[in-house]
Amino acid sequence: MTGATGVSADGEVAALAASRAPFLIGVRHHSPALAVAVPRLLDGFGPDVLAVELPAQARAWVDWLAHPETVAPVALAFSRGEGMSFYPFADFSPELVALRWARANSVPVVCLDLPVAVPEPEEATEDFPGDSRGRDALFARARTNDPQEAWDRLVEAPAPGSAPEQLRVAALTHGWALRKAEGRIDAHTQAREERMNRVLGRELSAGSRVAAVVGSFHAAALLAPEPGPLDAVDGSDVAGCLVRYTFAQLDSRSGYPAGIRDPGWQQVVLASELAPDRLRDETTRLITEITRRLRAAGHPAGPGEAAETARVALDLAALRGLAAPSRRELIEAATTVLAQGEVLGRGRVVAEALEQVLIGDRSGQVAPGTPISALRANILAELEALRVPLEKNEQLYLEPLRNPRDLRRHVLLMRLFTGSITFASPVSQGLSRGAEMVGLSWDLRWSTATEASIELAAPRGLTPEQVAATVLLTRKVETPQEATALLTEATGCALESAMERAFRLVVPLAGRVGFTDAVALSVTLAEVASSHIPGASLLPEQQRMRAAELRDEFTSAAVRELRGIRGSNDPEDARALAVFVAQGGSHALSLGHALEQLAGDGSPLMQGAAAGLLLDDDSAGRVTSWLDAPTPDARRALRRRLVGLLTTAFPRFDSSPATIALVDRVGAIPDDEFVSLLPALRGGFDVLPEQAREALLTDLARELGRARDLVLSPEETLAATRYDTAARDRLAALGLADLAFPPAERWRLVLGTERERLSHRGRRMASALDELYGRPDSDSLDGARRGAGNGPSQLGVRQWQDEIEVLFGEHEVQEIFGRAAAKGRGDVVERLDPDSVRPSVDLLATALSLHGALPEARLAKLRPLVARLVKELGAELAIRLRPALSGLATGRPTRRRTGSLDLDRTIRGNLRHVVPLDGRPQVVPVHPVFHAPMARDIDWHLIVLVDVSGSMSESVVYSALTAAILAESPALSVDFLAFNTTVLDFTGHVHDPLALLLEVSVGGGTDIASALRVARSRVRVPARTLLVLISDFEEFGSDVPLLAEVEALATSGVTLLGCAALNDTGTGVYNAGIAARVRRNARAGLGAVLDVDAVCRTTHRFRMSRCSRSILTLLRQV
Repeated sequence: MTGATGVSADGEVAALAASRAPFLIGVRHHSPALAVAVPRLLDGFGPDVLAVELPAQARAWVDWLAHPETVAPVALAFSRGEGMSFYPFADFSPELVALRWARANSVPVVCLDLPVAVPEPEEATEDFPGDSRGRDALFARARTNDPQEAWDRLVEAPAPGSAPEQLRVAALTHGWALRKAEGRIDAHTQAREERMNRVLGRELSAGSRVAAVVGSFHAAALLAPEPGPLDAVDGSDVAGCLVRYTFAQLDSRSGYPAGIRDPGWQQVVLASELAPDRLRDETTRLITEITRRLRAAGHPAGPGEAAETARVALDLAALRGLAAPSRRELIEAATTVLAQGEVLGRGRVVAEALEQVLIGDRSGQVAPGTPISALRANILAELEALRVPLEKNEQLYLEPLRNPRDLRRHVLLMRLFTGSITFASPVSQGLSRGAEMVGLSWDLRWSTATEASIELAAPRGLTPEQVAATVLLTRKVETPQEATALLTEATGCALESAMERAFRLVVPLAGRVGFTDAVALSVTLAEVASSHIPGASLLPEQQRMRAAELRDEFTSAAVRELRGIRGSNDPEDARALAVFVAQGGSHALSLGHALEQLAGDGSPLMQGAAAGLLLDDDSAGRVTSWLDAPTPDARRALRRRLVGLLTTAFPRFDSSPATIALVDRVGAIPDDEFVSLLPALRGGFDVLPEQAREALLTDLARELGRARDLVLSPEETLAATRYDTAARDRLAALGLADLAFPPAERWRLVLGTERERLSHRGRRMASALDELYGRPDSDSLDGARRGAGNGPSQLGVRQWQDEIEVLFGEHEVQEIFGRAAAKGRGDVVERLDPDSVRPSVDLLATALSLHGALPEARLAKLRPLVARLVKELGAELAIRLRPALSGLATGRPTRRRTGSLDLDRTIRGNLRHVVPLDGRPQVVPVHPVFHAPMARDIDWHLIVLVDVSGSMSESVVYSALTAAILAESPALSVDFLAFNTTVLDFTGHVHDPLALLLEVSVGGGTDIASALRVARSRVRVPARTLLVLISDFEEFGSDVPLLAEVEALATSGVTLLGCAALNDTGTGVYNAGIAARVRRNARAGLGAVLDVDAVCRTTHRFRMSRCSRSILTLLRQV
């Protein structure tokens, strides 16, 4: 048998086959061949202990699994964090056969694998090349590159008539070859095999004869097991159960990752006990059943077809040297004879008949007395009482706010869903009419997973109410989003105790929550108070009143936080703003004023969002003025303004005066200007889904009376195209041809729709932009869907670059490639020429974000670009800062004659002494002013503390550049500390911003208090220390420790400066509530703190220069 695989059994394979300590039986999880061979192999070896590759917690279920009255298929299920782990077994599972053998022969069983829910170990970084010669030989012999198919052809198919030891060696050879080709073994597999070795070593050291039934891939790692310490198995947080399973679920097409194709066929092979004659008879019987199914479907298939199919299957087996047909021969024969080679039509019917027969309809059953919980009976009783269907999968539509029984149904289903019982899942949040929810739908499916999830949930309670309450009362809640989810689910489950916990967690958030979270909580609390969440009406009246009180608090918090989102570029903030304005109520006046401010000095996205909420006759001029965008920065701002506008105004955008003005302006601008604006316009409208853009195109045509321009019938389109082509040919003959984009063409390009109706160049433009923005089923930035659908094929990076340069101009390559890189396509950045690229913080931040995700070979190509950007941006920032910086070491003014003239003060002081000279006025320096020399006694210690959490990428760039420039001053000693939830010291890199930025990893949460604690430990002379905190003040957890640290620093005499997170417009994005309390605590401790809001109002291109000048101002004042 070993020779049949094409791999020699000498050497390592021979050692595996000869091993007796332990006796290794390598298997595949489902293998009828090994299932027949395993009992015979165990009888021949006679082990004292049977070791099986199962998790440690499975030992408690082994007796029930191998019980004589347990009917396979069944599955062991264990809770595993938020989900479940399934271990299905069939009669043809070698592990189950081995466990049954051990029970019948009174042999103890040990479980080799890691316990369930053991944390994943950290992956090793080094790679080891594999040796693929053995695997290649296997694949060549099997004529396939699929490992599972190779097993079927080289282990299962030749099994009839083979000896058990031959099957064992073939299986070990297969696993050995795949393992040798693998090279580096992942850390989790290494940890599993380490435990297997220790368990086997412990049994062997006790003098036991051990047989190990393990996956053939692992066998090579278990040749020389050594005893070692074993971590205690803590099963306190892991629940397990044994549930029935079905062949339909066991089939690999069901989604089970370790499943097997056609379990019904595998059962037939097992029942034949690998006797060739019996298997040939079973093959004929199955073919007869297939023809019977075909006749039932209305297709002719009689005894003649059945006999011919059986003959072809037997002949194929004989040609391949097999004692009996395998699954492969059966399928090929049926496809050839019964389907007559057709793929569709009759071929599809044959495929369905094959699937029905070969999968089978077998269902398992657990043995009487197997532990089950009372929760299952209670769930069934409640579902039956409310007439919730269980017999078949269906979608249940409910109107819980109108129908009392639907309300009780919804609450029950919500409790099951919250308790992680996999029976019902919400399809939609609800159909609304006005403010009232009309209805919602649930998908119902009772399955083996449902039964398993019930048993796993049993420790949490005896009823759905108790289970849901336990989940909500013990759930970890750390963020405002998690608190909002808890509040929503507690209401939907109508659980008073969970609501009380939600209120306790929500109350402290009012003083420190950000805008988006404040709006979410305000809306949720309003819906609880008004009973718009199904289940709220079942809560006590006092809880709904409490929700109304808290809603007012969070509405006020949202108003407070409006100034903190002025610089936001996050569309989620724009959506939250639209929701807040819609339910503003008593704050309408404040909101109106805030919107006017946002429209005037907010970030581009927030300007667009405010304009969308202020759509009126006056907004037309504002929106159309955005199209005056001659520079890349202006076009980037245009895209963001459109994203904000459409995010907030889309429901009424098609009929507003601003829309009419925008359509007119887009249709009237010159072609070259339209081409330069097109990428930005397409990017702005891409915020809308494809269906919405198509509807917008139709609405624009109807509302603006341009149906003939925008939407034509196929006949009209053909005629218009014919006339247009003739006219262009005539103009070309006269030398007057010129490229033109009519309004219809322009809006199809802008909206990314109706590509088939575009001109040739329009299609090329659409294709180039599709590489960035994608289209349904052909999003070329999504690797899983790339090349699918009927859209344009993916362009190579070089071809894409060439298309952009030809169609839009070289200046757009950087902008489009930068956007693509920000979406995750790192290969495009490598194409940018470092010598010609424009300095851009956006591009630098994007390039740095790719640093940790690219292999070293590609990083080498990226570093020159990063170095050039850092150099150019640093040089431009230094021009603005160095003059102010030099003032730190310059003496005070004096009339005494010294060697250094203060020219500015001399001119200002002698303006009264002006005389004409050669017809021009000249200032006579009657009273010259000089710089008095002074000792450099302003030795200041500057601590720059930079937040590097996920929202701070641009601020990190400017912080590094600014710190490097400030460190040039001999009067300053600069420390640079970066933090998220940990603190890292980059002071050693402060003079080299490139090295610093390549070391910093942006991401994670925010723990300002811990960072301030570390900074406080670095203070040497408090009175000569300036601590600059650059953060968005989104503190993770309670802000009490943060306020205590600020007060301690201020009281000690340290000068404090708070700088908000800054974006590319100079406006801050920060938590205004926490920033205000930090400022109050610092002033209470007599520390100097610049108003964070004032820092945000800078209009410099380099935002951090304002923060840097604030540093210098404070130093001079002190």
